[in-house]
Amino acid sequence: MHQAIAHHFPPTVKVSQPDGGYFLWLELEATQSSMELYQRALAEGISIAPGRMFTTGDRFNHCFRLNASFEWSDRLETAIKTLARLIRGLG
Repeated sequence: MHQAIAHHFPPTVKVSQPDGGYFLWLELEATQSSMELYQRALAEGISIAPGRMFTTGDRFNHCFRLNASFEWSDRLETAIKTLARLIRGLG
């Protein structure tokens, strides 16, 4: 999944390099809203966890968590491509 994200997502998106676990933490540009991405992704049938779920402040408004525990499939690749398109469309 990490390789597909690096290939399809804009180069400004930062992706964590976890030593273990099932989640990736991604950072959008500071002006982009992960809540807006969450709403757009949900409309496409894709679920992400916006960063504001993990803090009481605004610190992670441009971040989101992505579940990386799924077996790689064409459906998952399509979801990554869709997320990439949605990220490019954020203000």
